[in-house]
Amino acid sequence: RPPLSDSASTITPLDLHVLSLPPAFNLSHDQTLQFKIISSLWLQILAHQFSD
Repeated sequence: RPPLSDSASTITPLDLHVLSLPPAFNLSHDQTLQFKIISSLWLQILAHQFSD
């Protein structure tokens, strides 16, 4: 049996979004990293103040 269509097996640029992470996850991940960096810096400042 011949294939139904040639276009069914091709990938267009619009199909590539399913291969990447959703933008909401990226934003959430960036915010989490930012929170961890700020928290780490804040803890270092507090530790330095209490060690004096």
